[in-house]
Amino acid sequence: MAGWGALAILAAAVSYAVAFADMGRKLTGKGTAPMSLSAAQLLTATALSTTALPVGGLESGHISAVGVIAVVILGIFGTGFTFALNYRLIADEGATNAATVGHLLPVVSVALGALLLGEALTFRIVAGMVVVLAGVGLTRWQKRTNSASPLVTAGQTGGSRTTVH
Repeated sequence: MAGWGALAILAAAVSYAVAFADMGRKLTGKGTAPMSLSAAQLLTATALSTTALPVGGLESGHISAVGVIAVVILGIFGTGFTFALNYRLIADEGATNAATVGHLLPVVSVALGALLLGEALTFRIVAGMVVVLAGVGLTRWQKRTNSASPLVTAGQTGGSRTTVH
């Protein structure tokens, strides 16, 4: 039997997939700028998070200027612009293609860890990276049509040929 943690991970994965489809269907391409969508989402998340303050404890923590600056910089550049780019990507490429970015993050992280930090790359890790890259590649794969040679069909009269473009 799965524990609560496993069920929470499953719920998060389902929510992630549903969120991209919902954003693509209901939010993007409606004339609202991606930056506005991002700002609205982050402000709503901030407001909803404040409801957890009474439950999470009201202990006063040490607030420093460096900490506040770090939160603001990470919030604007690490989250705000990323959300705006995400909405733009959904509008330009579609929800399915935009969602593949999330699958590439672990591949890039593991590769950077191996290159920059000397972390070990085992066969299982490399195989997992190949599976992820193949899956992302399959979402981008389209059957090519031969557009160089137009279709030629027999015409209505006397066997003349008509070119179809």
